[in-house]
Amino acid sequence: MICNKCGTENVNGSRFCKACGNELTVETVVPVEVPQSTETPQPVDVLPSSATSNMQSVDTESHATASLVLGIISCVFGCSAIIPLVCGIIAIVMYRKDLEMGIKTPVGKAGFVCGIIGVIFGALVTLYYIFIVGILSCIPLFA
Repeated sequence: MICNKCGTENVNGSRFCKACGNELTVETVVPVEVPQSTETPQPVDVLPSSATSNMQSVDTESHATASLVLGIISCVFGCSAIIPLVCGIIAIVMYRKDLEMGIKTPVGKAGFVCGIIGVIFGALVTLYYIFIVGILSCIPLFA
């Protein structure tokens, strides 16, 4: 089958072009006979260079998405002491790594801001718990 979009020859029965990813339909392809050979087939790189560059952007985007999710978790659990601190710090570090690689996305920045808010909430709640425990330890239980 030959793709009408890029002209790449594909194996009969393929649904998508191995070079451009275009969906192969009966109207858009010309059937081609594939010669049967007795040689052992060699591995073929089925991902064109454009697909690998797209995979790289998806990978870096997932860092930003993970940063956003962790930042939101740190804000939601802001009333506890440990969860917002840990999640917020990880969200901040992930955004900083993206910045070091030269990747600036609005999703990553939102995760960074949510992470900072979560760390602030977590620190305030932790200080509050320490303060309350300190006061309660000074009050005699039995007089």
